[in-house]
Amino acid sequence: MDNVNFDVVPVWGNAVATTNRKFDKIDVSKYEYRGAHDDETAAQTSKNVYVLDEPENYYLKMQMNQVVEQYRDEVLGIGNKLEMTSSWISINKKGHSHKQHKHKGVFISAVYYQQVESGRLYFLENKSMLEKVHFLDYDIKHWTLFNSPRWNIDVKPNDMVIFPGDLVHGTEPNESDTDRIVVGANYFIRGITGKDENVTRLVL
Repeated sequence: MDNVNFDVVPVWGNAVATTNRKFDKIDVSKYEYRGAHDDETAAQTSKNVYVLDEPENYYLKMQMNQVVEQYRDEVLGIGNKLEMTSSWISINKKGHSHKQHKHKGVFISAVYYQQVESGRLYFLENKSMLEKVHFLDYDIKHWTLFNSPRWNIDVKPNDMVIFPGDLVHGTEPNESDTDRIVVGANYFIRGITGKDENVTRLVL
């Protein structure tokens, strides 16, 4: 597979990258799903959280891995080995959304929009970068990465978005009659990081 082109936005200093490439499709009908017990409008998530380890999804896993490795090399500029630690399917029916959350124990997350007609991906902070310097009620002329505590990403079919897993994120409600289908994956560093001479060596 040829390399992709990234649209990189430094969301509050975090490298959020979007690309568009048609990947293999996953058969979502093969899996069982669960939603939030206390919210009927929450996204349905596959009970299987290793869907890309299934043999029939091998090529999709390889495609996502290749893009993540390119993100590591070109956007982050590091050489550490990354390994997919989990993968799942998220389905949003009409009126449903993925509630805001973040991923613990994760280096980066990647989401691939297999099917989407409605609903942006968004990121949240409790304060904007400007508010972190001086916590004032500013006269906002237009929203920027400096004055906004929320940043929206417009998504379309075959988009893949990669971002640090500890960024608070969610999706807006799906207003379409067509299900929004997302394949997600988390990654963490594997192998040796750091150096003995810097007293930073870790085996992960």
